[in-house]
Parts: sequence; structure tokens; C-alpha cells
Amino acid sequence: MTTQAIISLVRNGHTFIKIICGCEGYNSEKLVEIIKDSRPDNIQDIYKMDLENKFGCRECLVVMDDKKVIFNGDEPLDPLYRDTFDNPSFNPRWKLGIADSVTVLKIDNQEWIEE
Repeated sequence: MTTQAIISLVRNGHTFIKIICGCEGYNSEKLVEIIKDSRPDNIQDIYKMDLENKFGCRECLVVMDDKKVIFNGDEPLDPLYRDTFDNPSFNPRWKLGIADSVTVLKIDNQEWIEE
């Protein structure tokens, strides 16, 4: 069963929002459809959406944009999160960068296309 997952929103070739969870990543397909339908553009709305749809938990969920991070875990985030932010498929939870599920949503010309 998929546990770790990443959903990245990419515009003009650059990641502008990245969602990383360490548990309940099997809900990523459901969450991707909700994101495509609602088209949120801020990390606070996405964070709330993630928790409501059981994508990650408060201790493992990280939602970030190029300036801010929402994370409620006990320890500070590794610098790898910021260093690899623009790589939409890299999982900063592990130095190898792999995750059970990775979804990249390309948002160009008002279309939200899943890769």
C-alpha cells in the first residue's frame, strides 16, 4: 500500500506548490482530482484539503511554495526540502528522493494536465 507521496503543481516549467506526505499517500489520486476541480492557488487551502481527504497527517504533511512552508511536525525540516523544491518529483523525505506515488500537475494555458 502506498504511504509516501508527492503532488507537485508546476507552471511554466517551475514548481510553485509541492505537497509531501509520509503516510496515507494512497489517497493521492482522489486528492489530485479535487485539486484539478477546485484549482486552489495557496498552500493554506491545499493543506486543509489534504487533511480533510486523509492525505498525510499533521505530523508528516508538508505543503510549501517558493516562500512559505506549512509543517506541524516535531523536528525542523531538512534543508533538502527547500534545496529540491523545484524538482517536482523529488521526495525530500529521503536522500534518494523516491516516493511510492508522484504526481505532477502541469498548469499551463489554464489547463491542468496530470503527468
